[in-house]
Amino acid sequence: MRAGVDTVGGAIDALLRRGRPPPPEAANTEPLRAVLFGPSPQRPVFGTLEGLAGAWHARPDHWLWVHGDADPAAIRTECESLGIEPAVFRSAADAKSPPAAERVGGTMRVLWREAAAVDPSAEFATLPLHAFVADRVVATCSRGASPAVEQLAPELLAGAVAADGPTDLAVRLARRIGERLVDAVGRIEPVLDGLEDRVFAEPDDAVLGELTAWKSRLRAAARVGRGHERVATLITQTDGADASPEARAAGSAFRELSERLRTLAEMYAQTATDLTDGYLAMSAHRLNRVMQILTVITVIFVPMTFLAGVYGMNFVNMPELGTRYGYFVVVALMMAAGVAQFVFFRRRKWI
Repeated sequence: MRAGVDTVGGAIDALLRRGRPPPPEAANTEPLRAVLFGPSPQRPVFGTLEGLAGAWHARPDHWLWVHGDADPAAIRTECESLGIEPAVFRSAADAKSPPAAERVGGTMRVLWREAAAVDPSAEFATLPLHAFVADRVVATCSRGASPAVEQLAPELLAGAVAADGPTDLAVRLARRIGERLVDAVGRIEPVLDGLEDRVFAEPDDAVLGELTAWKSRLRAAARVGRGHERVATLITQTDGADASPEARAAGSAFRELSERLRTLAEMYAQTATDLTDGYLAMSAHRLNRVMQILTVITVIFVPMTFLAGVYGMNFVNMPELGTRYGYFVVVALMMAAGVAQFVFFRRRKWI
């Protein structure tokens, strides 16, 4: 059974290989990693599909997990040789598709969106993880390293968890995806708290831009949560023979995590919307205050401008121009009018 199988250490290191994904033209040049599961209490065997396929075909009581860091199209040939329906790959072609699940013949296709990072300072983004669940086999693929696969694989190797079948493994992956997404969205709350402080302390256009960006990201996260809820419904209602009670429990947990993801994302998106409205209201208030002050200044100078305009007319018969103290009287009237209006506006608390 172990013919052609790498050493356990080397195999798991290959399975959890990090780094940038290969270019499209080289995506299918590397052998697919695989894990062969036998009846309990046998430990899973890690290796490559080429090395484990023979043992899988020869033992009907064994099942296989195949994973590739590539697009679904790059592993289509290998998956079809394992009994996966070819039709499921047509609907898996779009990498930007939302979470979805469907059953075609004897194959269940699932598309999850998992968090690319949980660092709240980074842009919230998700990566697609495809899963094709068929009789005695589950194939997964992601464009680059999958955080859920990286977490589950060493747990299987160490014996910390045990998968009872393809569906069981799929829902265990789903649960880890849900936990990571909820963790990523939960870490956004301190970011929004910081933005709230900036809205009231140092509002500027940069704050408004960040709030707008977070609203968009959180709404996208809420859409992922809604999609995962639909996926969880299909998984928990599956009638596969390997749907153990543990698998159904993990599927229910995934549904709860998806609901929590949706509600958290919607709540934080509403918070970002409220902060945006608060920023716009404060900006409008500041603008109104500036306009009020400018209006008061203009009104104060209106009597002065009127008197200056009257006595600036070049009529010959203007008796006041001949008085000895006419200039001082007019200036005094101007000052008195300005002071009186200033006192009036202060008492009304307009300035």
